[in-house]
Formats: sequence, C-alpha cells, structure tokens
Amino acid sequence: MAWKWLSFAGFMFLLISILHRIDVCISHEELSRVLLISLDGFRWDYLDMVNNKGHPTPNFQLLIDNGVVVKGPGVQNVFVTKTFPNHYSLVTGLYEESHGIVENEFYDPVYNETFTIATMNDIKWWNGTGSEKVEPVWVTNEAVGDAHHVSGVYFWPGSEVKGMRPKHFISPFAMIIPFSVRVNMMAQWFTQENNRINFGAMYYHEPDRTGHQHGPDSAEMVDMILTLDKYIGDLISVFKEKHIFGDLNIILTSDHGMTELKEDIYLDDYIDSSLYRWFGGTPVANILPKPGTMPFYYLLIMNDAIQTAGKHYPDGRVLIVVNTNPNPDPNPDPNPDPNPKFMAGHVHTQPCVWTLWLSIDVKTNFCSVVGLLLLVRLR
Repeated sequence: MAWKWLSFAGFMFLLISILHRIDVCISHEELSRVLLISLDGFRWDYLDMVNNKGHPTPNFQLLIDNGVVVKGPGVQNVFVTKTFPNHYSLVTGLYEESHGIVENEFYDPVYNETFTIATMNDIKWWNGTGSEKVEPVWVTNEAVGDAHHVSGVYFWPGSEVKGMRPKHFISPFAMIIPFSVRVNMMAQWFTQENNRINFGAMYYHEPDRTGHQHGPDSAEMVDMILTLDKYIGDLISVFKEKHIFGDLNIILTSDHGMTELKEDIYLDDYIDSSLYRWFGGTPVANILPKPGTMPFYYLLIMNDAIQTAGKHYPDGRVLIVVNTNPNPDPNPDPNPDPNPKFMAGHVHTQPCVWTLWLSIDVKTNFCSVVGLLLLVRLR
C-alpha cells in the first residue's frame, strides 16, 4: 500500500518544530509549550453565524486578534469526516487509510474483527495498515527522552491505548466531566513541579452533541457557541492566574462540521443486501462484499463523490460507501420532516463538514489570515 503522508510541511511540522525548539540545558520556565484543543463538530462558519446574529464572542476574538485563523471555507478534513478518524489524522499527519482508524466503528477483514468503543483500546487498531510506524505527536514529543519533553492528554482519541499512552492521561472517557475540570487538570500538568508537560491535548464533545440534537443552524447551537466562548474565557483566566498564558502556544481546532440531511439513499434499492455485510453507521457505511459477489470498483462507481475519497483506499482493505446526500436543497420542502437528521461524516470535499482553525502564539503576537487548510496535510 502506498504510504499516504502529507504533501507539504504543515501542522505537524509546525507542532513538532515548536516542541523541539528547546535546548536541554534551559529551565522549564523557558520551554516552548503547546496546548492543542479540539471542540468536536465546530463547523468553520459557526462564529460568523453567531456574530451575524448580533452576539459577540470576545474570547474567540481574542485568539483571532492575536493569532492565526483559517478563514472561510475553513479546514478541509479527511474522509470519513467523523470524530475518531479525523482526530487521529490531526495527531499523526496521516490519511485514514494509513493510520487505520477509518470510522468510529468499522470492520477489518484482516483481523476479522470490528472496531468499536468496547474493543478500541487494543493497540493493533492504531498501528496503521502498513509496515511504517504510526505515532501520535504526544509519543513523538516524549521520544526525545529527557525531562523537558512530557505530554499530557485529556480524552483525545487514542490516548488511552496501552503502548501509545502519554505520561499523563485520563481514562476512561466520560462526557459528564465539565470543561472547567479538564482545563484545571491541563493547567496543573503545565505547572506542577515533577513531570511538567510541554505538550497538552484536550478534547471536548461540544458543539457536536448540540448539533446532533438540535441542528447546526438552530437557536440551541447559537447558545452553545456562546457558552463555549465563555469556556474559552475561563481557560484564558486560569492560565493567566498560573502565569503561563504568555508562554503558551494554543491551537484551537475541530474534527468536522455538520449539516442537515436532505435525502436518504437506500442501498437495498441498488444492491441485493444478501451480497454484502454492513458495518458502522450513517451517513456512510463500511461495506464488505461477500466472496465472489462484486468487485471493489463496482461499489465505487455507485457514487461520483466517492471517487475522490476512494483513491486513498486503493487496496480495499476497508471499504467506505457514501449513502447520503449533504448538498443543500435548492427547493426546500414546504412540509419538512418533523424529525430531521443532523450528521457529520459526509464526503470531505463538502464545505458543510469543514471545520475551525485558530492558533495563537502570545509571545510573538503574530496575526495573519490563512486560506484553505487541508487537515490531511499535517505532517
């Protein structure tokens, strides 16, 4: 299998460069420190949507005014645009077909097993699909092997896996743990006397949860973005109180956006369900043809949009097929579905699933605007 690395020096190069801009003789106070934050499901235009309704977001704006923001149409992520695959691409710099996490749930015919929440902490799932080494950035940081390179991760996918765990991590995942608790732990890891971290990564499940429940363009989503703005303000206050905000490089991003489904495509209308096995969930499916039934290319030609994504799955070890249409409807139904579906996971070329990118280096106080950033071009 061709090993799919990024075609230019992007996010991972920047991240590792910051982390390794360190002389082993300097003190902890002089270290370059990085905090990577993911707000799950934060679509690239949410801030504009909220601001255009007359609601300021001063804490997000502080990061924008003192850092770098990827302006519309945001960050183009990798297919499938789901939580586990894109979070692992963010910290490995690999396409999904190379790092091996191709969905939140999927079947692997090599292992003859299914990746699920219950089975995910076996390192075999996270080691990639080829002979090359797969290593998240928190492992790369600690591989330097000195006391100045220590990582701390709060709920980032893959951080609980034995063999890939950072020095500090929290397990098991619990959505109920407040944002403030996660921030306070990060602040402690950055400032404690022993095993002080120089790299931290933190995951939070909003606004994804609100989007699935109420929709990406709902009043509830506006309220959630304003809540997250307050949380970011609290985070800034905590790090200022700890006297490290001025020395901290913050990267705030996400894994995907979200859209309302306009049409369902029923696979059984096109292919006899007795010819394949189905794994995973909407809006994409993990399809395994039964022996002697249909070749890989037959499934690919069912949907034009899959052609782009399909080139990153040349060996067909794990096959992904689109089964929904995320395109906006030019003629909205006057009697809409009272129970609409709100989904991520669509083909990555659709802007509706692209996401946010803010970064701030408060030491240099640089400010610029960046065009489209491809999440797959990370290392």
